[in-house]
Amino acid sequence: MGYPSTGSNITPIGIEHETADHWQGLPHLNNLGQLVKAASVEALDGFNVRVVFLDGSVKELDPTAYLRGPIFQPIREDMNAFRKLSVENGVVTWSNGADIDPDVLYYGLTPAWMEQAEEAGVANERP
Repeated sequence: MGYPSTGSNITPIGIEHETADHWQGLPHLNNLGQLVKAASVEALDGFNVRVVFLDGSVKELDPTAYLRGPIFQPIREDMNAFRKLSVENGVVTWSNGADIDPDVLYYGLTPAWMEQAEEAGVANERP
């Protein structure tokens, strides 16, 4: 079974991937392409990061919308803690155990907390 089209010109090459079948039944995830892994991550100015993926693509982004919940609190409150990010097994991680799924960053997915707030009709507030 092939992967769903992302509607973009992304052509992943030579990356390890899993079948996207496990996304079935999750309508907002059905259009993902193959699952990706981060190769490296670098903290830039402020809360911006540069992520290099195993397919060779590079994205510079601000991940603050994903830094929600108790595990991310020390990272949100301390720039030095935020800057100590790394990649473990293809996932962007911090030493306290917090992590961000590389697919979320690669495809620019809406954070789960924001989707839940929208479903509940609550105003979207940033962390």
